[in-house]
Amino acid sequence: MKFRISSDSLYAHLLQISKVIVQKNSVPILDSVLFELKGEQLVLTASDGETRLVTRLDVEDTDGGQMSLAIKNKMLLDPLKEIPGQTISMTVDEETMLVKVDYQNGTFSFKAQSGETYPAVAELKEEPVTISIPQNVFLAGIGYTINATSPEDARPITTGIHFDVKPEHITFVGTDGFLLSLYKNTNVKLGLDTTFTFQKKPALLLRGLLAKDETAPLDLKIYGTHAVIKTENVDMVCRLIEGKYPNYLAVIPKFNQNEIIADRVQFLSALRRVSMFTNQAFNLISFDISAERLHLKGNDMDFSTAAEEQLPISYTGTPQSVSFRSTQLMEILGYLNSEKISFKLGDKATPGLLSPFEVEDGEEITSLVMPLMS
Repeated sequence: MKFRISSDSLYAHLLQISKVIVQKNSVPILDSVLFELKGEQLVLTASDGETRLVTRLDVEDTDGGQMSLAIKNKMLLDPLKEIPGQTISMTVDEETMLVKVDYQNGTFSFKAQSGETYPAVAELKEEPVTISIPQNVFLAGIGYTINATSPEDARPITTGIHFDVKPEHITFVGTDGFLLSLYKNTNVKLGLDTTFTFQKKPALLLRGLLAKDETAPLDLKIYGTHAVIKTENVDMVCRLIEGKYPNYLAVIPKFNQNEIIADRVQFLSALRRVSMFTNQAFNLISFDISAERLHLKGNDMDFSTAAEEQLPISYTGTPQSVSFRSTQLMEILGYLNSEKISFKLGDKATPGLLSPFEVEDGEEITSLVMPLMS
C-alpha cells in the first residue's frame, strides 16, 4: 500500500489530533493514532477512552485500496516536524506492518500495528437530540466561558461548559462557584428545549480545530451520556458530564444600578500594576468609586508593600467602596473583545456584572464576580 501526502498537512492534523492522547494509558494501543486509507482520503483517529477525535485529509497517488494500521503518535509527529514544506511518500507492507517514509533527502521506517486491534467506537442506541450551531457561535460560547470553569474535580459538573438550549436562543455557561461567565445568542433559534454539559477537554480540542470566522454548521447529536459532533473534516464522540447544573440564573443580580464604563486595556493594565503589590494569596484590590475616577488600592501587610492608582472612568450611581479579587477581573478583561467595558455594581454583598460595553446584535456576554470583604 502506497500514497503521497503533504508533510505540513499531515503534521498539522497529527498535532491537533494527538492532543486527545494522554500520557499514561491503561490500554496501550491508545498511545497510537489509527490510520485508515479509504480511496483518496486518509482518516486519522485518536482516543483517550472517553473522547474520540477523527479528522480527514486528502492524499495522492494511491492504488485505490484500503488500509488500517495504528502508528505510535511520536513515531511520525517528531520526524515530520523536521521535514516541512514537501510531499512525502508512505509505503506499507501489509504482511510485516513495516512503514517506510520517503522524503526529499532521505527515508525512515518503523513498525506499526494492525488497525483491527484499535478499539471501535461505542454503539449509541438512544434516540439523539440533534442541534446545529454555526461554528463561530460555538467558538464564541466556548471562548467566553471556559476560563470560568472549575479546575477541581470535587464537583465534576462545574468543570465543564453548560449548554442551555431554548427555542429562541442558546446559552453557554461556565462557573467554578465563585466566578460565572455567560454567553447568550438569540440569533440561533433551534426550536428545542434541552440542556447538557460538555467536558472541558473536547471543548478545547474543538476550539483548536474549528475556524474562528467559519459560519458553516457544527452538527451535534446528544445521546444522553455522549455527544457526537460533525463538521466537514472533523468528527468527535465524547462523554458528557452527568449531573444537575447549578441554577445560574438565580445568582445573577437583576438590579445593579451603579455602572462603571472604562477603557478595557487601561483598566486591565492598572489592575496588573496594583496587583503586583497585593498579598498573592488573596490578590485583593479595593475600589473607591466616584463620578469620574476609580481609585484602586492594594497592599501586602506581611511584606510592607502597597500601591494605588487612579483611573478615569464614566460612572453612574452612588459613590462607594468595594473590593474584588484582581486575578478574576484580569482574567475576564483578558478575553473580552471590546474597547470599553461595563461593570455594573450593587451593594458590597451583591455580585458585580462585567460585560463588553458594545456587543454584536443578538449577543449577551456577562461575567459575574463576587465582591470580597477587605
